[in-house]
Amino acid sequence: MLLKNNTESFFHQCNQMGLDSVELVMEIEKYFGIQIPDAEAEKIYTIQSMVDAVAGHLKISSKSFALRDRIFELVKNSLLLPAEVKAAIKLTDHASAYLPQNKKEDWEQFKTNIGLDVPTPDYIDNSSTKFSDRLKRFVAGHPNYAAETISFETFVTAICASNFETLLDKNNISSLYEIYVAVMAITVDKIGVDYYEIAPHKSFTDDLGVD
Repeated sequence: MLLKNNTESFFHQCNQMGLDSVELVMEIEKYFGIQIPDAEAEKIYTIQSMVDAVAGHLKISSKSFALRDRIFELVKNSLLLPAEVKAAIKLTDHASAYLPQNKKEDWEQFKTNIGLDVPTPDYIDNSSTKFSDRLKRFVAGHPNYAAETISFETFVTAICASNFETLLDKNNISSLYEIYVAVMAITVDKIGVDYYEIAPHKSFTDDLGVD
């Protein structure tokens, strides 16, 4: 459950829900220029329900993926691969199959080519029982995803979110996808979770640890 800030109930909500919830909703409201009533905010549990709430206030229903498709083409063109290989890549393909984690030079060249900030997936091996891997997991924590299975669709969306301030015009948001990208970016910024931990079905409290 997320509650937003109304002046008369601000301190009560902070005590009940913690500052994370209040600040997150306030930032989302501020970015989109909307105000979500408390009764509606109480029903927001997931990323998707937040997107739906924002879309309702902005009266947006378009399911256009124009932004995703444009950045997907940019991603493919930035890979160090033959043209025929790039052309065959699909959104459902695993990004790691074309941009392996162990090829650091390829990653750096890809980042240079694309000209955008690229969130690098955490490639900690959660299945390994080797002491070195277990120690690494203990120090770095457990990412709630398997990096090697990240699809190009997820990869592209993370890039869109990481660059949302330059890729989106907040005064002219036109699709549900653009709302999702902005909600993802604001959540990462305010909560400190990994871009790749966010998905439409994820719960703010149960999955992302929002207080």
